[in-house]
Amino acid sequence: MPDPLLREPIRRYQAPEENGGVVVWPDWAEVDRLLPTNRARLAEAAFYDCQGKPLGQLMRLARQELLQQACQWTRTYHPLPEEAQGFWLKASDNPRRTLGAEALIDPPFLRGPDAQPKTTVSLSPGPERIPMLLAGHQPQLFHPGVWLKNFALDRLAQKYSCISVNLIIDHDVPHNMQIRTPTGMPQQPRWVDIPLDAPAPGVPYEDRPIIDWATLEAFGTLAYQAIAPLVPEPMLRDFWPDVLQRAKATGRLGAALAQARHLWEIRWGSRTLEVPFSRLCQGEAFLWFVGHLLGQIIPLHKHYNTILMEYRRQHRIRNPAQPVPNLRAEDGWMETPLWVWTAQEPIRRPLFVRPTAQELILSDRAGWKVHLPIGPQTDLAPAVAILQQLVEQGLRLRPKALLTTLWARLALGELFIHGIGGARYDQITDELIRRWLGLEPPAFLVLSGTLYLPVDRPEGIRQRWLALQKQLRDLTWHPEWFLNSSDSLCSVATPAPGTETPETLAAEKWRWIQTPVTPENARARFLAIRRINQAMQAWLGEVRQRLLAEQSALQAQLQTDTLLRYREWPFCYYPIQTLQAFFRTAVSAIENG
Repeated sequence: MPDPLLREPIRRYQAPEENGGVVVWPDWAEVDRLLPTNRARLAEAAFYDCQGKPLGQLMRLARQELLQQACQWTRTYHPLPEEAQGFWLKASDNPRRTLGAEALIDPPFLRGPDAQPKTTVSLSPGPERIPMLLAGHQPQLFHPGVWLKNFALDRLAQKYSCISVNLIIDHDVPHNMQIRTPTGMPQQPRWVDIPLDAPAPGVPYEDRPIIDWATLEAFGTLAYQAIAPLVPEPMLRDFWPDVLQRAKATGRLGAALAQARHLWEIRWGSRTLEVPFSRLCQGEAFLWFVGHLLGQIIPLHKHYNTILMEYRRQHRIRNPAQPVPNLRAEDGWMETPLWVWTAQEPIRRPLFVRPTAQELILSDRAGWKVHLPIGPQTDLAPAVAILQQLVEQGLRLRPKALLTTLWARLALGELFIHGIGGARYDQITDELIRRWLGLEPPAFLVLSGTLYLPVDRPEGIRQRWLALQKQLRDLTWHPEWFLNSSDSLCSVATPAPGTETPETLAAEKWRWIQTPVTPENARARFLAIRRINQAMQAWLGEVRQRLLAEQSALQAQLQTDTLLRYREWPFCYYPIQTLQAFFRTAVSAIENG
């Protein structure tokens, strides 16, 4: 049977180009079908044996841990409604318990002025029986198209009576502490890099303290001063005090950015919970799954690399690091799709294992090493007990990108909302679930949007630039089109000395074009046409000069247009009203879907 990855075309998700545009796949109306389909697939997956525990048991345990940790985390900076806390943290004695309006997610700015608020929502108790909707991202100053996922997550939870949790992917390493910021006047904008904090190479968000408090405090002022000529009332002015307040409370950069952003969602009416993914990695459910992964490292290693190779071939990708690197195997060590580090030395490194007859040796190949009694068929209880003890002592075992969403989609919820980047690589995760685990993966939803800064942009610049580039190409390869034509940009210069004229050159070129190509005349034909094109340039000097002058003038306008059409400015660089209007319009389609 042909391989599914090769048989089925891979979708190439693209961000919308129009301002306010939204890409969602499949359509909102398809969520009615996705949820029951995913529930059925997860029900089948529940019987998968994880070497001593069925996956269904890990699912129930993982969701209990998820809700408990999410409530505990969110409660550190915002009080949850008592009724909601009791509902989420323990099963109710009444199977038809109804939450009051205070526990609903129904923000007025998303509903619009004429919408009527909802009053109740009925859910069945017990986290393993409640539909869970998920999204996730690193704790960054991401662009509005990413933030849109959180508001859509919220609205979907309303519509389908689900609990929604946003996962803070805090085991990633921040790669740049310089935040690109637009500045200048609307007619001549530019960008500058403003430092957010001092660098801390290799340290993940969850363990990364704030290195330079003065730099963090100054960022809000410097960025506001830079952007104010372009955007007079950016959200940043009101948002940054919340970041600083949460930074003092947590001492962590990632936590401060995530909590401040979530507080604004709550102020706008959201009741979506949040939790750092790192907290979920300390629970028994995830550690048991890690033990199973390590016990099955040989087939996992093979499938992982094979799928990546097929993906690169289908996409014609030559870079071996894209979309993610292969797992290495060297000197008897096999790389796993896991990161490892310790609280005492928080530098993230790949986790390697060396299988032996009786056990697995785990190492970061930089000095840390541990032995675990794990094999392909062994009961994992003793090994998981050792892992739990190591976690209590400060060990960090965290999944790489593909495994992060694999666990979230299989164990934590019915539906995961991806952005464009995550959706691209999670097509690999789909195939990994099929081949390694032998399960049909639950589908995911793809959502992103484009919002430009509210600055007037010159219209038609890109179209004029493309038309001009075509004219310059035609001038080189089809110069006869510009000779004595009514739409020529200037009169033809005086013919150069010699017997050839523009008319004779054009006639000769036409004869060569009409001459059929044969192996014998192909090279002579090519050289003759190229010589004629070059000879004709002597009559078109003024035309070229005028086109190049227009190109130079248009270049500055194109740079302005490119900067103002950049979609990845931090969300806090936009006015509050602009953001709210974007989100309101985008999520209104959910109710109509």
